[in-house]
Amino acid sequence: MGQPEVIYVVDTSSWLRIEGHPDSNRILDRLGQLVERGAISAPPEVFEELKELSDAVSWVKQHKEDIVRRHMTDIEYLLAVGQVQHAFPAMGGATSGKNKADPYVVALGKFMLDAGTRCVVVANETIRSRPNRKIPTACAHFGLECHDLIGMLRAEFPEDGW
Repeated sequence: MGQPEVIYVVDTSSWLRIEGHPDSNRILDRLGQLVERGAISAPPEVFEELKELSDAVSWVKQHKEDIVRRHMTDIEYLLAVGQVQHAFPAMGGATSGKNKADPYVVALGKFMLDAGTRCVVVANETIRSRPNRKIPTACAHFGLECHDLIGMLRAEFPEDGW
């Protein structure tokens, strides 16, 4: 199996969005297909944020080993994390003492893009309030595509009518 055409780096906000969605079973089925293709990715920090006990989160945790990309020893990845943190210090929660996954999500996308992989960040955030803390703003800054969960599903499964 070769590398998928697109790799989606999925943020915590999108995983949590599945719970309570009227089509949650269908979403998880389609995500399963993407996981099997190797097209879904997330940094380990996303899984640290997933503490709620829900069906969707349980499903995600069952697929953790297929989704998590660990690059903590890759200097280019660490450089990307530093660049994101430097450009968007409020995103990382440096002043709150809480280590947020958002800068790692953007950094993983940047790292993959810089390595020549077509990458799309998936986040269910809007930039209406505090845009400098939001993933879509950081993605635009680094030239990354950013979609929400349903936007990703529309792109991958257009025949489903999302």
